[in-house]
Parts: sequence; C-alpha cells; structure tokens
Amino acid sequence: MNSLSLQHPLKMKSIFLILLLLLGGSCATKQLQLGDLEKTHCWKGEFEGFGKLDLRSDKTFSYSYRIGLIVTDVEGSWNYNSKEIILNSEYQKDSLDQLSKIISTEKNNNQGFEIEAKDQNGQGVVLYTCVAYAQGKVVEKAVSNFDGYLKFSESKIDSIMVKQSLAKPKTFMVPDDINHIELQLFDGHLLMHYRYFSNEKWPINKKGILDPKWNQQYTLKDCN
Repeated sequence: MNSLSLQHPLKMKSIFLILLLLLGGSCATKQLQLGDLEKTHCWKGEFEGFGKLDLRSDKTFSYSYRIGLIVTDVEGSWNYNSKEIILNSEYQKDSLDQLSKIISTEKNNNQGFEIEAKDQNGQGVVLYTCVAYAQGKVVEKAVSNFDGYLKFSESKIDSIMVKQSLAKPKTFMVPDDINHIELQLFDGHLLMHYRYFSNEKWPINKKGILDPKWNQQYTLKDCN
C-alpha cells in the first residue's frame, strides 16, 4: 500500500474532526438573540417561588418575584450587549427622598389643620405619624387613618415632620395662611422588599438569563 492511499483517509478524518470541533464550539457559545430576549422569562423554585422578567421591545421591563411572604414588583429600563442584559429600576435608593413632597396647599373654611397623604400610585398612605411645629416648638402630634388623612386642632402651624415606618423623618415647611396640605409619600414597601437595580448585569447563556444575585435561571419555558 503506497503513502498516497494512507494520506487520503487521514486527511478526511482530520477535516471531520475540525468540523466537529467548530460545530461543538458554536453550540456551546450559542446565546439568546435579541428576538428571544424581548420576551417574558420566568424562574420557578421551591415553596411555590416564582419570578418573572418581562423585557419589552421599547427597552422597558417589569420584574416580579414571589416567595413566601416576599412580594416584589419593579418597573425600569434595560439594555444589553453580547454577554448580558443591564437592568435599571425606576426607583433608586438615593432618589426615594425626592418622592416625598408637597403636592398642593390651600386655605379653606374648615377649623384646624388638615393633611392628606398619598403614595406615588395615588393610594392613601396608612398610619404615618405627623408632628406639627409652631415657632420651633411641638404643637401637636397625630397619626393618619387608613385613607392617609389626619387633622390637627391647631391651625397656626409653620412646619410639619412626617415619620413613616422604616424611613427617615422628613420635615416640610408650611406656607403662611394655609390649613390644608396634600402630600406625596413613597409607599413603604419600597424600603422593605423593593429590589433596586443599578446597572445590574444578568448574564445571557444557552438556557436563558441568569439572576446572579440569587443564582436563579430564567427561561422562556418556565413561563408556561
């Protein structure tokens, strides 16, 4: 048998092995493309744990997470590169203080001083404490009802301090000749279970998207 007849099978075998390596490498590195990213991805865990990440085509997202007594709902924006998606939540820890503000003031014919407080969704803030001051001295203290309403018997107030559970107290100056204020206060759950995303990177892999904080794999099939 001459050398040419030996070389031909060897060459064919080498080419076949190279093709296998190339194909195997491409399969191993295959990741979700943009069309698959812009969908709803889910995670299912023990104790009826469930997570859902909805990546919309307008580059906004919604994230919800349920496990035990922990319930989280987040809206925000997202972007991506070849290796990961990047999440930014609507609220950031350093911006919560900006959510608390005076929405409106008025002078009405009612006796005393009234305060109505709503959260960022327009719902009444339940059972917050308010301290009224006049010339630097405490005049009165009150706790809101379940509609976010409270009333002081004293009408001459120049500042109020609002206290919410788990939040730092915040002071508001009261304009002259005012006896009714509407406040916006952030919902307390933002401090308890809200998940803040600040350029948080979730790796893209063959199965879907990985939440690196909890090491939870989000896939398309787990949404079914």
